[in-house]
Amino acid sequence: QEPEFNFDHLVNEHANMSPEKLTQAARDLYGQELENEAGDGNDMEIDDPPPQQHPQRMPYPPLNYRNNEMEQQQQNRNPNEAPAKLELLLTQMDQALEVIQDKEAYELGLFMNPDYLESKKFLTMFLRSDNYNPQAAAKRMVLYWDRKVQLFGVEKAFRPLRIPTDFQPQDETAAANGGFRLLPERDEAGRAIIFSYRRYYDNRHDRIDSMLRLFWCIAHAALDDPEEGDDVQKDGVVGITANGMDDIAADSMLQACSNHLQFYTAFYNDLLNVLPIKVAGIHMFAPNPWVKLLIEHVLKLQGPHVRARLQIYDGTTEENLENLEDYGITPDMVPAELGGALDFNYHDWFMRKGAEDAARYGRG
Repeated sequence: QEPEFNFDHLVNEHANMSPEKLTQAARDLYGQELENEAGDGNDMEIDDPPPQQHPQRMPYPPLNYRNNEMEQQQQNRNPNEAPAKLELLLTQMDQALEVIQDKEAYELGLFMNPDYLESKKFLTMFLRSDNYNPQAAAKRMVLYWDRKVQLFGVEKAFRPLRIPTDFQPQDETAAANGGFRLLPERDEAGRAIIFSYRRYYDNRHDRIDSMLRLFWCIAHAALDDPEEGDDVQKDGVVGITANGMDDIAADSMLQACSNHLQFYTAFYNDLLNVLPIKVAGIHMFAPNPWVKLLIEHVLKLQGPHVRARLQIYDGTTEENLENLEDYGITPDMVPAELGGALDFNYHDWFMRKGAEDAARYGRG
């Protein structure tokens, strides 16, 4: 089936972005204050001339990645995080919740565990994910509780997610393989990195919810981290996604692509509309025609916000790693599956995370 949104559409959409949106997307991808190629320390003006288009990547303003302590401090000074302003936004969010009529799961949660649902820490997470828009945050939170009940059931929905307690028996393969992984290293801007590797997915057509439960748990492992969770909520998450299925036969790949499309329809709905997570950038590795075909079908699902923060790589391993460094992701942060130097033992992490969750939340 011909994709509804292909690479030509992506290039055109990108070319027609306003300078303000283009600059904001670049800032999200780089994760820092940016400077022009002259290196004079001045932020780029939005009317600077456009860059030459890279053959594998979407063009962005002629900005260089830079990272120093002063800029990090400037970035973290968000007026919406000031205590008085945050209290006002939380009040407005509560008022927006009152207006929403259809919120059965949310109201059930208020009955079962009001301390958790009404905690300032939890509510603030939704404000951050929607750029401190209280109406949008309220809508997202209502959808979040509806979806969480669907995926995890009433007994497990209204409390923090726990690994491996909250997986179901049919999730065993998805959880063991780790098709989604929270990497131990943060990028140069301090953002969490989630690695998606389709070779490790449970690709069976009746395991879509298993993969979604895994992603929810991995996302919350980043958002709820007791030491770095607040920073992740403010600065966003960077995704690195790859296929790893180059040696699979064409008929098997076609079936896998079909299953992936069903999965990604639900996945991007959760990512964009439900989970309190800010997407700072997605780096997609597309080494073969099958993967490019799948990506073209996925592009429409991503929506304009994510597409503006998307980079696609189909060069050599060396070229791809070099390009990632432009965005503050160095080879030591990239998994060995993609040619990087990060030797990450997912199974050790999974066991350790389970023990930490048990100690923090209990096993019940």
